[in-house]
Amino acid sequence: MNFDDLRKAKQVGPDMGEQVKTALRAYILSQHPNAEGVSFNTSNSIWDAEEAVRGMYASLLFLGLLLGAACLFATALIIYYKQISEGYEDRERFQIMQKIGMSKSEVRKSINGQVLLVFFLPLIVAGIHLCFAFPILVRLLNVLMLYKVSIFIQCSILVYLVFALIYTLIYSVTSKTYFKIVR
Repeated sequence: MNFDDLRKAKQVGPDMGEQVKTALRAYILSQHPNAEGVSFNTSNSIWDAEEAVRGMYASLLFLGLLLGAACLFATALIIYYKQISEGYEDRERFQIMQKIGMSKSEVRKSINGQVLLVFFLPLIVAGIHLCFAFPILVRLLNVLMLYKVSIFIQCSILVYLVFALIYTLIYSVTSKTYFKIVR
């Protein structure tokens, strides 16, 4: 394939960059036989730039997933062990309240209210923070050449719901353990 054929080609494939470089080099050498020292910087083609951008996006995705999972796991453990330690501290108080007439259902209602507050208040605050940070995050994504705001909104809602689901699972485990300790 010569340079003129490449110029007329309508389709661009993944190996098109190399074909263009080879054809351009052959064309220059056919026009200027003394230009043996002509070389092409391979990092300046659009195909190489696209590959570099995809690599950057993949790296950012990996880091985001890794850091998100680590932070979620750490938060879950901190809240779980905080509630368990508070359960051991509250055991005597709830036993005293039961001795003076507080029923098991009232104890369970009190425990659920306390644990609900500790678990879901951070989730609500995170949602509020996301709403206020949204314009800045959109600008940051524009810098990374990601312009579809609708996809960002969908991803944000999905991630928030996944975190809420995980928090709900951790809440149910912690609530059961807390109730067993206080009993």
